[in-house]
Amino acid sequence: MKINNKKKIRARHDLLVMLATYNEKNNITRMVNSISSLPIDCDILVVDDNSPDGTGKIVADMTKRSKRINLISRRGKLGVGSAHIEGIKYGYKNKYKKVLTLDCDFSHDPKLIPDILKLGKEFDIVTTNRFKKKEGLETWAIHRKLLTKVARFLIYLFLGTPYDSTGAYRLYNIHKIDIEVFKKIKSVSYSFFWESMYLLWKNNFSITEKAIALPARTYGSSKMKIKDIFSSLFFLFSFFLKTIFLSKSIKVTNKEKYLNNRKNSEIEWDKYWSLKNKKKSEEHSSHFYDMIANIYRKYLIRPNLDRYINKYFLPGSTLIHAGCGSGEVDTNIVNKMKIKAVDISRQALEVYKKNHNKNVEIKKASIFKLPFKDNEVDGIYNLGVMEHFSKEEIEKILIEFNRVTKKGGKIILFWPPVFGLSVIALHIIHFFMKYILKNNNKLHPEEPNKIKNKKAAFNLLQKNGFIPKEWSFSIKDLFTYVILVGEKSGNKKG
Repeated sequence: MKINNKKKIRARHDLLVMLATYNEKNNITRMVNSISSLPIDCDILVVDDNSPDGTGKIVADMTKRSKRINLISRRGKLGVGSAHIEGIKYGYKNKYKKVLTLDCDFSHDPKLIPDILKLGKEFDIVTTNRFKKKEGLETWAIHRKLLTKVARFLIYLFLGTPYDSTGAYRLYNIHKIDIEVFKKIKSVSYSFFWESMYLLWKNNFSITEKAIALPARTYGSSKMKIKDIFSSLFFLFSFFLKTIFLSKSIKVTNKEKYLNNRKNSEIEWDKYWSLKNKKKSEEHSSHFYDMIANIYRKYLIRPNLDRYINKYFLPGSTLIHAGCGSGEVDTNIVNKMKIKAVDISRQALEVYKKNHNKNVEIKKASIFKLPFKDNEVDGIYNLGVMEHFSKEEIEKILIEFNRVTKKGGKIILFWPPVFGLSVIALHIIHFFMKYILKNNNKLHPEEPNKIKNKKAAFNLLQKNGFIPKEWSFSIKDLFTYVILVGEKSGNKKG
């Protein structure tokens, strides 16, 4: 597989329009020009299966003239379904928010794209329906019309999918959809369309339809063969059996949904802190956990934080507590340093204010975009924050830390490792709650990226403009977390 324009800056726009092609030399230039002339901001991706007629070469020439156009050249005819999966995964990888797919033969009118995008503001998926309009299939040959209607009937009979599931003209709001859904798709051929629609429907993503009149193939001829029809029928039947006997395999698990959908948003953290701020419930496990957590913060984290702050900063230094939460461990530091407390949750900041009557500057903001100037502060610290984010998000956070920290400034990160005693203890408590108390509640937000080892941690710091200064995992903190210290190197990041 070869990708043209791979050196370009990706996701200049939110929307990626994807075309899967095989022998479309008579259509591709006109289609790309039609899409480019629309009043929308988008990039265009062509996934070409080594078309013998030279379609790929035409697109390759286009990529040299336009930064909006990209090409994935595949080694052969690998299937229209696999081409769509390739294009959608490209969208995820390059941080697009939306992927719109359509055929290149003008049976899908590109002029409808703006209308489809409008519908996409309220739904996760927009698909097109050829049966809602009386003239939807009016111009089609009788055998193709019959084949399409039979396919629709069988899909509804076996799977119950309430949508027109065999069309390729769709919009996916991929920033709202778990990539795990697409990873579960097995079909590489035309079955991809109804299989993907069924999985999206069954995983409760919101779907709407745009009624269209679909003309006969405007240019060229259909590529579907008799063997494709029988292969799709066999796959439909086997998939039907799978929905009966292996129904769990078609669902994105709660853990997968959580890790992929959870955005560490203001709403999510406000909900977490509002629950923390309420009066204690009657659940003994919650009381026990809160008691242990308070002791942990007061007698382990606070002394170690004081020790490291005093070790690396002079009195009166300006420091950011990034992701400050309730601020229960700051009580000694605010007497010696100028603290700027930052959190995305208004609920957390309300608790922070109650814990600090001192002159602390409090800011409601995201740690991805700190409200401070370049090179403004002497250092940054946080406690139990980084592990809640994805690897890509952690790098963005470190780049932002680098931006606002002075040259030679330090960052101090308290970061639980996968092998920490606190992590193990929390697993035991959750096990006890789930299997003894029959309580599936979580006492703590998920932590998908606990620190793995010293080498990985130091590499992460160096990659994002910090010189590793110290790694501590010792009896002083009862082997509960790693204390990671980095110094801004002066190399520009971001």
